[in-house]
Amino acid sequence: MYISPLSKNTGLRRGKAATWKERPTIKHEPHELTKAEYNLNILSDMVNVFIWKKRKSKDEITVSALVKITDANMDIVYEDVVTKMQQEVTVQQIMSQIANVKKDMIILEKSEFSALRAENEKINVELHRLKQQIMDEVIKVRTDTKLDFNLEKSRVKELYSLNERKLLEMRTEMMALHAQQDRAVTQTDRKIDTEVAGLKTMLESHKLDNIKYLAGSVFTCLTVALGFYCLWI
Repeated sequence: MYISPLSKNTGLRRGKAATWKERPTIKHEPHELTKAEYNLNILSDMVNVFIWKKRKSKDEITVSALVKITDANMDIVYEDVVTKMQQEVTVQQIMSQIANVKKDMIILEKSEFSALRAENEKINVELHRLKQQIMDEVIKVRTDTKLDFNLEKSRVKELYSLNERKLLEMRTEMMALHAQQDRAVTQTDRKIDTEVAGLKTMLESHKLDNIKYLAGSVFTCLTVALGFYCLWI
């Protein structure tokens, strides 16, 4: 806010405010006092002037106060006013900043898109490599499993054939053992039959010998008895 100083006698500020065209560019700053408070301060200054300096009449003081109030109000109004040129400059600056921001956003988007595309390609290559590796591992595992299955199948077949051969050999051995046992039993039966027949023959011969011995003994006894009988008679 621009106000010329008052006379040296009063020590206060008084003067005509600058016109709108001559007024310099004022930065927008927060007001420490409201309009009413500011106007009251001016009135207080004028009252003090009237008390100290009794040279001016009541009309002059009133006019001076009104002028100061008007200047203060105009200053407050002009603080919020902007020229068309300043508005155009501000708009151009804002548009330039927006264009720069758009340019930066486009560059950033392109760079991020390129980075994302490179990262995506890298991930695709890694996925393809992992997929190929997994397929190789699956084929390897499948081949190993098939080979192991075939080997196990061949081993089972060999074990089955070996068990069949062993079972056949055991069956043959058992049959041979049974045949041998049958032959041994047959021979034993024959030996027993032969021994029994021999014992029977021996018993028959002993029986005949005993009969002969008994018959001879009886005949001898009869002969001796007849001899004694003849001698007795």
